[in-house]
Parts: sequence; C-alpha cells; structure tokens
Amino acid sequence: MASNSFTPEIPLTHPFADDTHIRPNNVCDTLGNCVSTLHLVSELFIDEKSDPFDSIHVRRGMFLQLQTVASTLEAIEECLGRESRKAVEEREAEQQADREARRAVEQRIESDPAVIEKTVILAKAFAQAYREVLGKEDGKGGAQ
Repeated sequence: MASNSFTPEIPLTHPFADDTHIRPNNVCDTLGNCVSTLHLVSELFIDEKSDPFDSIHVRRGMFLQLQTVASTLEAIEECLGRESRKAVEEREAEQQADREARRAVEQRIESDPAVIEKTVILAKAFAQAYREVLGKEDGKGGAQ
C-alpha cells in the first residue's frame, strides 16, 4: 500500500529568492529578480501586431508570473516590517534602560548627605542674595 504523506523536509525554493525564505540579507537580490521579471513581462507589450495572450496557457503563465511577483513583494514587505519593528523595540529597550540608569543615579545623588548639605548651603546663599536685592530695591523706592 502506497503512502500519500507529504515530506516537509524538501523545501520548495522560491523562483525569485536565493533562499527558502525572504531574509534581510537577500532582499536586494530578490527585488532585482522581481524587476527583471517585470521588464520581461513589459517586453510582451512592445509588439502591437500579435496578441501574446491568445492562448489560455500564456494567460495562465502570465497570471502565475504576476502572482509570484506580488507574493514576493508581500514577503519582502513583511520581512522589512518585522526588521523595522525589531529595531524599534531594541531602541525603546535601550532608551528605557538609559532612563532607569539615569533615575538610579538621580536617586543616589538625591539621598547623598553631602549633596543635601551643599544644596542647603546653596539655598541659604540664594535666599541671602534675594533678601539683599529686595533690601536694595526697597531702599531705592523709599528714597525717591
């Protein structure tokens, strides 16, 4: 009795891709293959004397070629979209890590007794300078 099981170990290669999958490293070659196919298809429309689509087989072949180009472009779009989302996620993770690191440093600085002491000294100096400026302005305003 014959077995009708499918053997998934045999990959079907894509006619436009140099690999079994669309990957970021083969996108340029795959796009180039799509461009070449579209140029080939466009050549069919140069000669107005004959109808290249008078055969059902030719129409079916053209349909399959155009479907292949469309599916290849969709796969490239998905691949690049995935890579873009991955890059955004990595960038956001780096930014979050940077924010957390800065916040940890800020919290350490805020709780450092030496920083608190220097902040108090600066606050007192600003308050003293503010009082002096206000005192001089009050003296100017009253003398006139």
